[in-house]
Amino acid sequence: MTAISKDDVFRGMVEKLERHLASNDITEARAILSQIPLDVFAALTCTDELASFPAASAYFPKMPAEQFQRNWVGSSGISLLQQSVAFVRACVREYETRSGRKIDDAAILDYGVGWGRLLRLFNKYVPDDRLFGVDAWEPVLKVAKSLGVRGQLAQVASIPDQLPFNLKFDLIFAFSIFTHLSPRSANAVAKVCADSLSADGLIVFTMRPISAFDPVHQPEIVTGYKTSGFGFEPSKDVAPVDGDVPYGKAAISLEYIRDNWPWLRIAGLEYNLIDPHQILVLLRRA
Repeated sequence: MTAISKDDVFRGMVEKLERHLASNDITEARAILSQIPLDVFAALTCTDELASFPAASAYFPKMPAEQFQRNWVGSSGISLLQQSVAFVRACVREYETRSGRKIDDAAILDYGVGWGRLLRLFNKYVPDDRLFGVDAWEPVLKVAKSLGVRGQLAQVASIPDQLPFNLKFDLIFAFSIFTHLSPRSANAVAKVCADSLSADGLIVFTMRPISAFDPVHQPEIVTGYKTSGFGFEPSKDVAPVDGDVPYGKAAISLEYIRDNWPWLRIAGLEYNLIDPHQILVLLRRA
């Protein structure tokens, strides 16, 4: 990518950002970050564009190796970056439209933060002290912290009864998390997120369409979806928690959400053509 190449209009912004970061003027640095388009910001945080800007390079988190990215989410590099930007842009648009408030003032939680590929992009809008991330797998949290992902990161139980942060969030997002949770785990996660959502807050999570599953090779998912609205195939590599394997592959119907998550209501759906196997479900407090 050449978003800040020598002759590019955005290079001047990055040069100003570098000066303010080098002098530890975070207020002015954040003002510049808010002016940089999201795609350019993503290029800064997810590529090697900052090699000649040491202060900015130190500010932005690093990226894990491409093989690690592929192992974790099935994609890497620019393709993954484009998917990430599309999701973040949808979250910001829907939050601002539905709440009537700017995303800049929001407290944001990434449920299932992983190595921080999405949370890092919200740092364009929101300072570190209003960015939060949780994950049930401690090793990947260590990776996120080692990469310098900004915000407060903490571990959460596989089947949670509370979050590790005692505050209300304006935006909670969970990308490709409910696509892997058992019914028991999914219900628990939905409940703790609802309990931690501000009065006019928004939850954005993704689910896979049932058409993404093969009835021949994944009959447990397809049959469960047709009979109860929730199809789940537990992972053979994950140990049970109180008799329940909390992780695997899952498909959830909108009817299941309406019938089983009374604390929440479906406010709408979104979809990005660049990521066709993820449907965005928008939830508000009931």
